Amino acid sequence: MARSFIIVYTLVVSMVVNAQSIRDLDFLVGKWDVSEIVAAGTENEYVETGTRECSYYMDGSWIKCETKGKRKGRNRSYVFLINYHPEREYFQFLSLSSDYPDCGISAWVIDKNAKIIRGRSTSGYESIHSINFTDENKIIWQGLYPRANDDSKLILKPLWTETATRK
Repeated sequence: MARSFIIVYTLVVSMVVNAQSIRDLDFLVGKWDVSEIVAAGTENEYVETGTRECSYYMDGSWIKCETKGKRKGRNRSYVFLINYHPEREYFQFLSLSSDYPDCGISAWVIDKNAKIIRGRSTSGYESIHSINFTDENKIIWQGLYPRANDDSKLILKPLWTETATRK
């Protein structure tokens, strides 16, 4: 009986230690300077710069990040809403933009040890991306659109690299 208790106790502690919550994204909260390079190395390359502020939202169950940027001489704004969905065991990420008519929805999985978030679009943008937060004062977010060519071979087209530096 004592051995069964130890096994059950170990499993429960393991589940609690590995459980995730919105608090695993505490490092996002704050003010950031943002610089994003899109379509690097192509004739379509451009840079967007701006500022972002992230804070807890809706009684702390969500994080809301508001960004004001400038690209190609135009101002734009966009909002990210992020929460953790315990039944699905991933973070839900919603993106709304002043210059894009659709909303993007992604699923994020966090690797706390490597300090990497891996995400994929579930609706909207059709991208895969990763966010490196090994330095809590500098976040690097990279993404791409996977596409198949006419021969059904997968082509990975880099789309963006965003660097956010804490103010």
